[in-house]
Order: sequence, then C-alpha cells, then structure tokens
Amino acid sequence: MADIMAHEDYINRTIEALGATGLPIFLRFANEMNIGPNGDDPEAYVNAFRYVAQRAHQEDNIAMVWSPSDVSAVDRPMELYYPGDEYVDWVGVSCYIIKYFAGVRDHGDQNDVLDTYFFTNEYADPVVRLREVTAFMQDNGIEKPLMITEGGVPHYINPEGEDNTYWATLQMQRMYG
Repeated sequence: MADIMAHEDYINRTIEALGATGLPIFLRFANEMNIGPNGDDPEAYVNAFRYVAQRAHQEDNIAMVWSPSDVSAVDRPMELYYPGDEYVDWVGVSCYIIKYFAGVRDHGDQNDVLDTYFFTNEYADPVVRLREVTAFMQDNGIEKPLMITEGGVPHYINPEGEDNTYWATLQMQRMYG
C-alpha cells in the first residue's frame, strides 16, 4: 500500500477502461484490510484508498466500496482504516457463515473461544456477524448503503468429511431472512 504511486499508470488505465464501459461499477479496492496484509500499515492503506477513490470519482459510473471483513483482528479495529465519507460510496462486508473454525470440529480447549470470537458452530448467526460493521457505521455516523461483498455457507466440510447441507440451508435462510 505504501508504494501506491508506483502503480499510478496501471490504476489510471484501469479506471479509464472501467469508466469507458458506461456500465455501473462497484470498485472494491484493497478489501479485508482489518484481517489481512492490506492493513499492515493503516495510514498507507487510507492514503492508497483515497488516491484510488479520487481517480475513480472522476468517472460517473464508478462507486467506491470500502469492504472490511465482518470480524476485525484484535489489533485492527475498523476505525484505523476508514478513509472518510467523501471517498466511500458504499460499505461492503465479507460474511461467511461457517460451522467450524478453519473447517475443523475439535480445537480442544480453544473450541469455545474460537466459536464465540469467530461466530462459528452454535454462534454462527449471520445477523450477529454483521453487528461489528453496522455498529461501526452507527457509532461513526456513516450513512452509506451496506452490501455483502463476499459470503456463503459451506455445505460440506472436507477435513471432517461431514455433509453440512441441512445446517447450511438453515444458515442461508437466516442470512436472506
């Protein structure tokens, strides 16, 4: 993120091409910064997002989507990464409803901690998973539309060899309901 200007030509060409389509486009740039390497340097992340957003907003058909993961890493609160209302058109969020953390049923003494922190197993509620981002928006007066930019429910758990179709169907009904 710190070297965003090293990619200036690529960014400009890409945004120009997207603008030339005339199609409505949601541009989700550097997503899940609150859990992954895109967020290693919060200040650089914000500067990079703002740079791309300023360029994208020169096109009438591109909306910028700021898209954290639904659950932040302990040391990466969303507040560190929000670039500001003038740069964000939509807030997006990744929301995966999973039965077992990392697809493994038994994590020993860590099961309860992992289940409650990552909203897995009996805590796997899609509405609860979205509370962190909706609370962040409310607490900061962010009045942007919200979309789920990634999401799903696995119907089969490979490491456990478990057919999860019934549980997954219930979770999808809860998500869409």
